[in-house]
Amino acid sequence: MQIGRRWKRARRATTPVLFHKVCEWQRNDRDPGDVVVERGVWLAFTARRVAVYEFDGRDTHASVHQPDELLDPQWQEKIDEAPAAWLLTHLERFASGVDVRRAVLDDYALRHDGGSPPTIEWAIRL
Repeated sequence: MQIGRRWKRARRATTPVLFHKVCEWQRNDRDPGDVVVERGVWLAFTARRVAVYEFDGRDTHASVHQPDELLDPQWQEKIDEAPAAWLLTHLERFASGVDVRRAVLDDYALRHDGGSPPTIEWAIRL
């Protein structure tokens, strides 16, 4: 629809999706010039999405991906840090279509005294 000289874009609908915060870590051993101080990974098991974020001390940068996108070496390198390396195998299986919910939640519980990860519902475009 045109309004004046501008075109108004139709908004794509969003869907509420439940994400589990499966990993978050501080980066105390970063290289000089690397400003990212914290990273995290959230998984949406049912919607089959992975959210990743980086915090640089001032701003948080986040994005939501298909699981297979995290197999790219750029992402693998970011996640292959000691506190998160346990997650790589699960992400590879998740990307290949395997239901990893139980395995990830069990591994999370082992690392967090039997606890469950925090969850949040985000409205995203699928």
